[in-house]
Amino acid sequence: MGFKAQLHEYVQWRDEVAKAIEMYRDWCDRHDLKEVHHSVALLRILDALKNERITLAFTAEFSRDKAELINALFFAEMGFRLLPATTDHTMMCPAELFYDAADLNYLRLLDIETRIEETSLMEFRKNSVNWKQIELDFTSPAQMQKALA
Repeated sequence: MGFKAQLHEYVQWRDEVAKAIEMYRDWCDRHDLKEVHHSVALLRILDALKNERITLAFTAEFSRDKAELINALFFAEMGFRLLPATTDHTMMCPAELFYDAADLNYLRLLDIETRIEETSLMEFRKNSVNWKQIELDFTSPAQMQKALA
């Protein structure tokens, strides 16, 4: 089974678990079995399931290696490389690629010059001011190839 299929299976499992918890909450409500600490715990679980994001980090000695791996994992069915796989330093800056079927899809780039500062990457992630955001249209390979270049 391919990587994308496994991710899709995981998302389906997560949605089914959330649905089962919702059904259990409804059942408790109908039978007056609602307790505050159980309700709070169930809401936390539901919130975690609904807001969870899978984060994949790629490291390699050369930028080309990361780009080739990402192309192979996510864009192989396109028939051409969406991420540029060159030997120059185009991928030296931290980059985040976001995909959510129900939300905006985009690429965020953090200027490599920010790495001179003592600010951690996690701190930069919390503040979007230093990031350049490029919207991605997953229905248009040509737009994605241009944006990712």
